[in-house]
Amino acid sequence: MARRSLALLLASSLALMAAAVASADSWLYDKFNTDGTVRTQYDASGQEVAMLSLDRSSGAGFNSKEQAARRRRVGHHPVGREQLHALQLLRRRLAVPPGPPARVQPQLS
Repeated sequence: MARRSLALLLASSLALMAAAVASADSWLYDKFNTDGTVRTQYDASGQEVAMLSLDRSSGAGFNSKEQAARRRRVGHHPVGREQLHALQLLRRRLAVPPGPPARVQPQLS
């Protein structure tokens, strides 16, 4: 009977630890887009840390999902609102259709 309760206690504690590890990873993937090998662990002080696997042939990284959504709302332009507004005014004055700038081929004479 004691062995059965010990085995049950061990199994339940392992399941609880596995759930804790799974939930620890979720904060990273809920808030960030990741590329490459990115994982979370606890350091010696018990603090959660993100670990990136880097070597000579590959890399890893992460960026904020919130900032990516904000960039999409602005229109994929890597400039601020003021520059974007100035660009829109300039396009209206020059009667340039909206969208990304067209590539101009240089004319050689």
